[in-house]
Amino acid sequence: MKRLLSSLPVLLVVASWTTHSQSQSPAPAWSTASAQTPRATGGKAAKVWTNDDVDSLRNQNGVSVVGNEAGTKKSSAPLQSTSYEKDPAWYRKQLAPFEANVEKFDAQIAKLQEFIKGANVSEPQPYHHGPPANPQDQLNQLEKKRQADAAKIDELLDRARHNGIQPGALR
Repeated sequence: MKRLLSSLPVLLVVASWTTHSQSQSPAPAWSTASAQTPRATGGKAAKVWTNDDVDSLRNQNGVSVVGNEAGTKKSSAPLQSTSYEKDPAWYRKQLAPFEANVEKFDAQIAKLQEFIKGANVSEPQPYHHGPPANPQDQLNQLEKKRQADAAKIDELLDRARHNGIQPGALR
């Protein structure tokens, strides 16, 4: 019992010291962070941005938003033609490969049409990897290629006419 009485003052000192330290313990981290936020921003509450706010940012010039096309200015005036578009030699140079392709396709189409009609075409066919194609499918493919090149020729002729070049100057 004597021993218990002698340890009692020690227990009282330890107990008072722990209660005193708990009353002065700092607040949890989450409470101090929120308490310091207004002071850190100069007394203003911090703005929390959401996805809904992004649309309003696009309307302001002070913020850059990737993919914003509102800042680009498009002129409604027609494009000025460049110097080479006024040169008939440039058009002849552009037209030459298309005209050569159209002539080549015309010859191939004529031979293929004769073959389909049953005429004897004594020209060896080139070796192709894979199964042989149907002659009608080959004819359709050649006609599509010819039409594509003919459309490009027409487009170039229209551009030349638009730029004041006479059709006779391109022959």
